[in-house]
Amino acid sequence: MSMRTINEIVQSIRADFVANSTLQEAYSLDTSKTFDEQFSKVSLEAIFTYVFAVSIWALESLMDQHQKDINAAITANAVCSIPWYHAQALAFQLGHSVEYNPETYRFEYPVIDEASRIIRYAAVRQLEVQGVTKLRIHASKAGKQALSSAELAAFSAYIRETGAVGIHYDIISQAPSQMSFTLQVTRDAMVIDQDGKRLNGNGKPVEEAISNYLSDGIIYGSVFNRTKLIDAIQAADGVKDVVIVQVRVGSDIDNGQNIESPSGAFTFNSTNSVITYMV
Repeated sequence: MSMRTINEIVQSIRADFVANSTLQEAYSLDTSKTFDEQFSKVSLEAIFTYVFAVSIWALESLMDQHQKDINAAITANAVCSIPWYHAQALAFQLGHSVEYNPETYRFEYPVIDEASRIIRYAAVRQLEVQGVTKLRIHASKAGKQALSSAELAAFSAYIRETGAVGIHYDIISQAPSQMSFTLQVTRDAMVIDQDGKRLNGNGKPVEEAISNYLSDGIIYGSVFNRTKLIDAIQAADGVKDVVIVQVRVGSDIDNGQNIESPSGAFTFNSTNSVITYMV
């Protein structure tokens, strides 16, 4: 439920003011007219109702934020929930061991060392594989780069030690999946040339749009969407229209509308892409 604006509260108070029988008699109010039609904007009544409205709005704002804070705290501290596992993944400290805390009944790091926290991206999904429920965790370092074999082994041991007993984990850390495309782009000849370059500067708007969508437009662990890529390209400088002829993940052609990356992330392979520009 969205919070009321000050104006909505003002109008509610003033409507109740006019509807009040005692105030109708005291002010000789006409119930067929609104408050604003019967009181000046600078009248004491108008000023008081506005002040009351601001006070109510401030109180409702505090209550709304308090509720959000409570919900966030509940979600963050719900042990072994999806958000909890996500927070646990980001809290991993390379080279440190966890210890059991009898007060919280959890395995925790006795010392917090921010410099050793190498996980920058994490995604947690619950899925069923051949009738077995698993928790799939994608994790990557800065730049969405994969963990080394030793780092992955340490991270996996940490998740199994701190997580719920009996859970089947599928822990993945791989380099971003390379995507290449065959596209037909209708260009604005006044903005970009036949090679897709800007006429008034450096860079290729279409390739930049693709790269930005794959790196920043897709949440880590989420999926590639053809329509969203088209929208990103059509918003680029000098693009009138675009047709996606073919999409490849690695060397494999994928005709799906939504494409999931085995690694949880994507990167643009411009070298293997073929973009034809026409007017």
